[in-house]
Amino acid sequence: TDDAEGGIICDMNDVSLGSDVLGGKGDMSDASYWELLNTTGTNQIEITGGVCNFKFDGSNDTNGAIRKQSILTIGKMYRIDMDVTANSGCYIYLDEGGPYVKATPTIGYTGSVTLFWQPTVTHLRIYRWENVGPEDPVFSYNETATIDNVVVREVTGGNHGSMVNMNPADFEGDTP
Repeated sequence: TDDAEGGIICDMNDVSLGSDVLGGKGDMSDASYWELLNTTGTNQIEITGGVCNFKFDGSNDTNGAIRKQSILTIGKMYRIDMDVTANSGCYIYLDEGGPYVKATPTIGYTGSVTLFWQPTVTHLRIYRWENVGPEDPVFSYNETATIDNVVVREVTGGNHGSMVNMNPADFEGDTP
C-alpha cells in the first residue's frame, strides 16, 4: 500500500504465511460471522449473496463497516487479501483503533488487493471511505462498493519487518 500507516514488508529470510484467521468466513457466505457497524439510515451495509455491499441510502451520514473482534494479535504482521468487485468511487480502509490503512490504491479501484498490516488492536474492521485527496476528505459516504474473498494470514518465520514512517510524498526528486 502507498498509505504511510501501511508501510512495506521486508523479507529477510524464509518468511511464510499462517492459516486464514477468518477460517474461510471472508467469503461472505455466513453473514452472522460479521458484526455490522455504522449502519444508521437504511441498510448502509449488507452481507448477502456471498458478498459484502457498502450501500448508499441517501442519508450521507455513515461509512458502514464490518468487524470481527479478537482474531488478531497485537504486534504481529498480517497479509490481507481481498477482492473489490464493485466500487463507484471510494477507498476501502482497514482499522480498529489504528493504524488506518487504505486497502485500495485509488478511489474507485476494483480488483484484487494484497497488503501487509501490523495492527495495534485485536479486531479487524473493513469500511469504505470516500476521499477526494489526503488533505480534503469528503464525508458524504454516497459511494457504493462490494468486497469478497477476504483472507487474513499471519506472516510467520524469518526476520520480517515493517517500515511505516514514509510514503511516496516524503520523497523528492529522483532518489530518496
